Amino acid sequence: AAAHSNKASSAESAKQKSTDWRRCIQPKRKYEVEMCYTTGPDDFYVRTSELHEQFDAITAEMNEYYKVDRHRKPASADMVGRSEVCAIQSWKTLDWRRIVCIQVLHDSSIFELIDSGERFELQVEEMWRLKAIPKIGSMSSLLSIPPVCVHCRLVNQQKVPEHMWQYLCENDLKMAFTILVHHVGQVEGQATEVEIMGLG
Repeated sequence: AAAHSNKASSAESAKQKSTDWRRCIQPKRKYEVEMCYTTGPDDFYVRTSELHEQFDAITAEMNEYYKVDRHRKPASADMVGRSEVCAIQSWKTLDWRRIVCIQVLHDSSIFELIDSGERFELQVEEMWRLKAIPKIGSMSSLLSIPPVCVHCRLVNQQKVPEHMWQYLCENDLKMAFTILVHHVGQVEGQATEVEIMGLG
């Protein structure tokens, strides 16, 4: 019984550790953040400067790894797509993003971005974009870095006028601004309430 209890405790600890990233942004603290993705003032994703530097370093390593030898890929891209975690390069930002396959269809697959939870469909002929995450050297750390994106919604939407969101969209969402975090959801997919303090 004691052994069973220890095993259950270990499993619970592992589960708790896997969700720690959801508390990497603390309430009542101001953050300089960068817009990653938005559909409007009431639904957007941001990333903090602390995680941005780490993510850029990993992206640089991934780019260097695949630039040296463009043939560094498994024999089957479909095999990569079915793997637990793989990487894909964003068309817009060229960042490397961790993704996981959640559904295999007849001529496509549904993937989910681990960083943001956003889902998208990838056709079989596009599978070449998937890269297996190397398990050698420091690049294996791509599996363990905290997600860079935080899903947010505004406490007071009127603080950011519609034309400002249009500007952000037209400029690749790269404008940095400051947010004050009011609440961080503990459940995956739950929005974080934020208040815009100023646009930089």
